[in-house]
Amino acid sequence: RLDEALAAVRQARERSSKDPDLAWMEGDLLHRREDLAAAGALFENLAKWHPQNPLGHLGLGRVDRSRGERQSALKHLRRAVTEASSNVACLVELGAVNALREVGGVHR
Repeated sequence: RLDEALAAVRQARERSSKDPDLAWMEGDLLHRREDLAAAGALFENLAKWHPQNPLGHLGLGRVDRSRGERQSALKHLRRAVTEASSNVACLVELGAVNALREVGGVHR
């Protein structure tokens, strides 16, 4: 199923390679497949293409967390929260605050 979803997203990205939502979907699927190098590279590009969009940094934070790179994960997750701070619904949907909490960057 993951491979099918990844193929469909990649096909859609052929028409709009820098679309942030499609790039996020592809990176998320790569992350779920544990292809951390490919996911990280895609999220890095997403952060460059759309620096004000929190998705690139959220993805980089999740990848770094999976790699056990706590400090880098915190840096990216904090940036994602900062970029999304004007949109509470976006913060909730992205799960950035929960991801920060998981790596010890937010205390209740």
